[in-house]
Order: sequence, then structure tokens, then C-alpha cells
Amino acid sequence: MAFRNCTNLKQINIPGNCALTDRVFENCTSLEEIVIRSGFNLVNGSRLFTGCTSLKRVVIEEGYYIGPHFFDGCTSLEELVMPSSMEEIGSEAFAGCYNLKKIKINNNGSTKYLNMSVAEGTFPDMSLLEKAVADAATHEKLKTGDIIRGVVRDSDGNPVNMVYVKELDSEGRIIDHDLTESNGKFSLRLSNPANRIEFYSMGYETVNLPLNTAYYLIDLIEKPDTAVIVPSRKKDLSGSHRRHEYVDLGLSVKWATCNVGGKTPDDPGGLYAWGETEEKNRFSWSNYRWCKGDEYELTKYCTVDSYGYNGFADNKTVLAPEDDVAHKKWGGRWRMPTVDEFMELCMNCTWTWTTCNNVQGYRITSRIPGYEDSSIFLPTCDDYSALLPFNEGFHGEYMSSTLSPNYPSSCYILRFTSEQVDWNGYRRQFSRSVRPVCQ
Repeated sequence: MAFRNCTNLKQINIPGNCALTDRVFENCTSLEEIVIRSGFNLVNGSRLFTGCTSLKRVVIEEGYYIGPHFFDGCTSLEELVMPSSMEEIGSEAFAGCYNLKKIKINNNGSTKYLNMSVAEGTFPDMSLLEKAVADAATHEKLKTGDIIRGVVRDSDGNPVNMVYVKELDSEGRIIDHDLTESNGKFSLRLSNPANRIEFYSMGYETVNLPLNTAYYLIDLIEKPDTAVIVPSRKKDLSGSHRRHEYVDLGLSVKWATCNVGGKTPDDPGGLYAWGETEEKNRFSWSNYRWCKGDEYELTKYCTVDSYGYNGFADNKTVLAPEDDVAHKKWGGRWRMPTVDEFMELCMNCTWTWTTCNNVQGYRITSRIPGYEDSSIFLPTCDDYSALLPFNEGFHGEYMSSTLSPNYPSSCYILRFTSEQVDWNGYRRQFSRSVRPVCQ
């Protein structure tokens, strides 16, 4: 504790072959920068710099271990530079580092891949950056097929599910993606090290990202100081297929401008149960096409035998063309969107609550470079979940073609109000609107 509470100490240059023990620089509140030279020796190093509230930058030239609570409470810390030789970071080593936004890996010309053990809770207060961290030099260490794993937690340290992790190419198109599970974990196999990884979560202003393997917020942009130049596009971004118009948003599918049964973009059109192709006025298990009157007596699209009639299970998770109302009504390449295509629409477009011909809904405008002038409108609609409609004019539910695999009595839908947009599994016997897509 040789320098503990030295409130006027502003800078430290720790030489090699120097041994340090616990709390040596604790509460040095004027300390702004630390450089730890190669060869320094750490003995029982816990809370070395705890409470150094003015510390902004830390450079570790060589080392293998950062102890528990090493920089706990360093509220001004903005940048950490550490070597690729780092093997372990202790629990809550950076707790309370609310302003830590950049982690650089100093490779010293090496292409050895960084792979260190990081205790859970190491970075409990690091804000999720939309596009990355780690040094651009890590680009050389990544290769096609590498698996990027992590855990996403909220500001209270709780795991966050339904965080969308996506790999984007140079034009912002989604190449691959994963959703965090209930324990906050995700795993994504890299398609191209020249691409970039982004994280997105609806309903959270800040998502913290303490990864349990050393892939922290990887920046896969090869030349981060070079602006991406998008060539002007002369192609027509609208068209039609079998007399139904669509808009090209730069996504994997083209989106229709109207709902099934609708004549204009603001017309909610018809309401259908999942897997049914005709409208009706009452929606319940008693008159649902694919069961024997109960949600545990399913006769088609069942992945769990306890939900199937007499133990029936066919393991079908996507509607067949003959049961897809968009394909049945419009033909050709038209079909209902999958849940992945709804996610793609959410993640790559700006959603603006507005009106179209006095009907409320969302104007959905592409953020893909070259497609920023393309948009569609999704109107609100009635919902006949039982005998009577509700939420008229304030609520929208749009059906996907994807079954909820663990709960086959439900299907995935896009659901929105003026305050929230999400997708989740809901009972498949109820009625929803349908917005078709085509390849």
C-alpha cells in the first residue's frame, strides 16, 4: 500500500522487474495515466488501482494476468491497451468503469490469435457499442469459420435474451446472425473477417457486454480510417410480381406494399389464423383447422408429441405453400415472411410511427446504403383473438410462416404499438394480418 491515498500523484511509469502487491495505488484520485513496462511482476495483485477516479488511460506492455477489482471504481477510465499475451482477467476488474469505450490489443506485429479467460462480470458497466472495439489489427487474427461467442447482460448484470447479433458485409447486408438465449449467450460462426459484427436489442437503451471469451466487441473493419464509398445505384427499387407491387429495401426478400386482402398500403386487409387460408369471424381452438378442438390435439405442424393428437408429431416448423395464405392468394413466388425476415426488417430499417390516409402504423425505411429512399407502410389492424376485436387503430400483429418449435401451439409474429416493436411466439389459432414477401 506504498502509494495508497496519494491524492496528488498524476502519472506512473512502472519499470520492469518491479513487484507490486495489493492496493498499492488505491485512491490515488489525481492519477491520470498508467504505463506498465515489460517484465513487471505482480504479487497477489488485487485492487491495485481501485478508486483512481481520474485515471483515463492504461497501457500494459506485457503481462498475463489482471487481478480481481484491479481498476474497480476508475470512473474516468476511457482506454485500455493490453498485449496479446494476456491470458486471464479477474472478476470485476473493471467494475464501475462507466466510461470505458475502447480496448486495444497490442499485437507487436504478431498474428497470434487472442484467446484469454475472462471472468464473468469483468466488464459489468461497459456500454454496448454499436460497432465495435478491439484494435483493427485483430482483423489479421480472424479467419473464416472462427466462432464468436459471448454473454449479453443488462445494466443490473442480468442476462438479456433476444439481443440480435449480426454479421454485416460492406454494404450493410446481413450475412449471418444469432439471437441471445435466456442465459444471454450467443454463438456466431464468422463468414468473412472483412465483415463487421453489430449488436441490437429492442427495449434496452444500454446493453452491457461482458464476453466470457476474448472477442470483446470486435471491430472487423480492415481500414477504420477510410470512409466507405457507396456507388450510386440507378436500378429501380420498386416493381411487381403477378400484379402485386413490391419494394426492394436491400434485404434478402422484397416486401409487398399491401397486406393480403388489402387494396392500398393503409388497408389492413384480411385476418387469418396461422396455417389457414380463409377468413372467419371467430377464432378459437374449437374451429381451428389443424387440431381436434384443443391446443394439445394438433394434427399438423407439431414438434412436441405432448401437443399432438394421440402423440402426433411431424416436426414441420415452416408453413407448406398450400397452407401459406400469401402464396395461396397471390401465387408465384409470394409467401409469408419467416421470423428471420421479420428480424432483418427490424434490424436494418428505421421505424417511424405515423399515419397514412388517417390510418396509424409504421413507416419502415431502409438503412441499407443505396436503398435509403425505399420504404413500406404497415398499418394497425383489428385483432379477433376471441369473439370481439380490440386495440383497433393502436396495435398491429403480423404473422410469420415460422412455428415456435418448443411450443407448437404458437407461431412467431411481429407485434407493435406506437411505443414498442417486437417479435415473439403467440397462439396460432388467433387472427393476424399478413404482409407477403417474394424472392
